[in-house]
Amino acid sequence: MRAKYPLSTWSDAAGYRIGQCLEMLGRTAQAEQHWTAFAAGAPAGRWRGQARVGLVHLALVARGDLKAAAQQAAAAHKILTAGVDEPAAATWNHAAMEIHLSRGIVALLEARHADAAAALRDACDTATAQERPARFLAGLHRLITAAERREEVIPARLALPDERFRLTLSVGTIDNLLGRFEQAGRAFDHVLGSPMRLALQPHRSFAALGKARAIVGVARDDDSAADDALTAAKAAYLLSLSALPDAPWHEHALRELALLIEDLAGRSREPSGTKVAGTRRVPSGPTPDSARAALEAARCEALPHWQALLDRFPESPHVPQALYHAGVLHAEGAKPSPERSVAAFEQLTKQFPASPWTGDAHVRLIDVKLERQFDLPSAALHARAAADWLAGRSREPSGPDPAAAPPSSSPFPPAGERPGAPSSSPRPPGEGPGVRASATASDGTQPPLSTLLLDDLFSLSLPSLDRTSYAIYLRAGLVAYLSERPAEAVEWFERAKPFEPERSFVVVHGHIPTGIERLIDVAKSGKTVTPEEARRGDERARLILMLADVFLESSVHEKALELATAVIDKPKGAATPAQRSWAHRQRAVAYGHLGPEVKEDARREYMAAQQAGPTAPWAPECLLVAGTILHNHETRRQEAVAVFEDVVRRYPASESAAKAAYFVGVLHEWNSEWKQAKAAYQRVVRDYPQSRWASAAMNYHLKKVEAALAAQETGR
Repeated sequence: MRAKYPLSTWSDAAGYRIGQCLEMLGRTAQAEQHWTAFAAGAPAGRWRGQARVGLVHLALVARGDLKAAAQQAAAAHKILTAGVDEPAAATWNHAAMEIHLSRGIVALLEARHADAAAALRDACDTATAQERPARFLAGLHRLITAAERREEVIPARLALPDERFRLTLSVGTIDNLLGRFEQAGRAFDHVLGSPMRLALQPHRSFAALGKARAIVGVARDDDSAADDALTAAKAAYLLSLSALPDAPWHEHALRELALLIEDLAGRSREPSGTKVAGTRRVPSGPTPDSARAALEAARCEALPHWQALLDRFPESPHVPQALYHAGVLHAEGAKPSPERSVAAFEQLTKQFPASPWTGDAHVRLIDVKLERQFDLPSAALHARAAADWLAGRSREPSGPDPAAAPPSSSPFPPAGERPGAPSSSPRPPGEGPGVRASATASDGTQPPLSTLLLDDLFSLSLPSLDRTSYAIYLRAGLVAYLSERPAEAVEWFERAKPFEPERSFVVVHGHIPTGIERLIDVAKSGKTVTPEEARRGDERARLILMLADVFLESSVHEKALELATAVIDKPKGAATPAQRSWAHRQRAVAYGHLGPEVKEDARREYMAAQQAGPTAPWAPECLLVAGTILHNHETRRQEAVAVFEDVVRRYPASESAAKAAYFVGVLHEWNSEWKQAKAAYQRVVRDYPQSRWASAAMNYHLKKVEAALAAQETGR
């Protein structure tokens, strides 16, 4: 382009791009030589402003020459402010923000803080007018604050012994702050790729931390290869920790690594099967139980890092978050430790009552006491403490809900929900979706730039205060219900009602009670939703099954699934066959509400419920529902007919048998198998004359089938 069309509008653009290509190829000396000659040929020409900005970056990162960077930035600014005529004015105006930014960065690195703040404000004004990304603008505002407060960009110990590493690490840190992750990664690579005799361990440790953050940023912006990228980020975090075990920035590296490990664990969870449109569902991965176990094991890899943060940095503002995560992982790991979980949650709720992590910690404390330690009196005490905490929150002045916008994000969902569900929690006023400080000191000051975490990259958060209120009141009612105090249970359920999550469907006619309304009715009646057969036997199984039924009634299906699994996983002989059967039924009902992709899991659990307790009162219905899933969701008609026939054969006197016999006729009718349909309907009329299905068969279906048979005979 440059050789063939030297007078073309695109010739100057090509001249600038050549330098970019050389830099991206790692040929920085050639890039610098090319841009220098390109700028000298026509100092105020098109694309020369961009070339000057490139020369500033190369001087800082590739050569560590602050003086040369300052000269290039000053030259670009001089031409810009003097004014550039057309046709070059358009490209210089486009480069204006980068020129101001380069001047600001150079001045910041030279400790000329007033000049840095002025240049960065010019850059901010131009960036705002150009509608730059919110993350970039947020980082730019933070840079201005750093200049005004005369802050160091990186820790002072990294300024020695080599000025080049100070400059490179500083530029990489600033690029991360501005959301320029690929550029930041290349800056840190200069340090990580340097010979060991030059780059000391502190520089390598800090560069590895910056590289990890850059990789996470790139992965979040481009999800197509995020898993591999985040695995590489994990390796970089581990390198940072091992290169200098006692580095002060490990307070942040440990937290970020733990969050990343939990995020990777959620990403690695495989579905229990696949479904191709129009075909039957074919299991292609681990079962839901094994997938959950693998998820918990992977997440627990983060536990030592949370514990290290607590042990090494007891004054860190991240302690409440670390306690919360440690409590959750101790409770949910492959080898649960309820005692350690309780200790972590109790420390959090007592020492940090104003923390946004405290509300959900109260909820989880109750859960651990009930589900892990089976200590109903202690659960009642914690439920009361949680309600008192809520009452205290309601007396506080109104303002942003800290539970809805915590200072950092959490990979844990509300208690009882599926891990990994994204949240759209609001941010504090005036804060964009860009880079935020990882914590703010009690005096309102912000931490150094080097400790910033790109919190928006971990896009999950705690439940809102409304969700936490619902969870606390629900559990307080549950404890009262289990303690056989129905009037108190009604009171707590009534308090939960205003905070009940919205339904996933709309009632267009009539009234369908919500989950909490059903619980109120049950409590008022003094009855229990768990059948007597499931309440007899192992006392711990009884408590868990009753808990699961309450959660099913209140539409917290993931929690019910988890509890029912705990009964099934108990050693053989602990729970009775009826209790195991009811647990399988609970799992089936829960799966049935979690979406069509897990209907096969629901069918399998209904079958398991019948097999575990073939004489249980609910066994016929479980077999019947399994058959309906086979037909309605998997179009396996013949297998469905076989299951319906099994219901009739095994449980001929049950209500489900009449319905199953009727369904056999319907499936034959739908498949135009008229003789088989007639025989099936006649069986319904003969064997179940008092049922509603006999009436439907006689008054509607048999007439239709006989007409079809007559037409068939006439056609012959």
